Amino acid sequence: MLKRVRAVRWKYTVEKLWEDIFPNICSYCHRGLKEGAYPPGICSFCFSGLSLRPKERNFILLKNPGNALDNKHYPLYTLAYYQEDIRHGIRALKFHDRVDFSKSLGGLMAIFFHEVLKDYQNDVTPKIIALPLHSKRARERGYNQVKLVLEEMQKHIHVDDWSYLMHREKSTRRQSECGTRQERVANISNAFQISQPERLENQTVWLMDDVVSSGASMWEGAEALAATNAQVRLLAIASNMRTDYKENI
Repeated sequence: MLKRVRAVRWKYTVEKLWEDIFPNICSYCHRGLKEGAYPPGICSFCFSGLSLRPKERNFILLKNPGNALDNKHYPLYTLAYYQEDIRHGIRALKFHDRVDFSKSLGGLMAIFFHEVLKDYQNDVTPKIIALPLHSKRARERGYNQVKLVLEEMQKHIHVDDWSYLMHREKSTRRQSECGTRQERVANISNAFQISQPERLENQTVWLMDDVVSSGASMWEGAEALAATNAQVRLLAIASNMRTDYKENI
């Protein structure tokens, strides 16, 4: 295990060094990019092929995945469908140490979030929390991929990173390894803890994740934040959920 952790950290260091030496290469096709290309890390050809959600499809009312009769919900804004190149980029970042993908995903999320905030004019300096990994998983991977994307977002849009206020206390199986919705809900139950809950009271916070499938992880995290009397909104890179929640059950 220790050898794996060291290997991941070394690969992460090499990737960051490579990124510094060759900053203008598309992560998807490795074509060269013009200086100052935006979004960063992706060429116009690959950008045109991304499975981005149309504006009328990027808002979802996320309801309790463990109780269809619960009328409570949280607003969820999603950049893309979990398909094709978006799926490849997220999986490469998440499972194959391709930290360079955080640059393009962060840039895309910054553009998307800027548009989302037009509906929330009072949210002058949004506070975002990257959904945390358990410390064991974080050591194995070497980083939290959602936190890397958030850090890239901050290079393009003014947001505060409040990720340090939320922790995953329960070491769980990967949600992707759970076969049914019920298994996902049970796997993530009571996984998150909030430190300094008084800081969150009466605050508006955005909880961000990479992929929303059943919604169980996002729901559990949102409930932990809401217990501090915070107003919670959700943000994700990708999801195949439909805008009508009834169609997701």
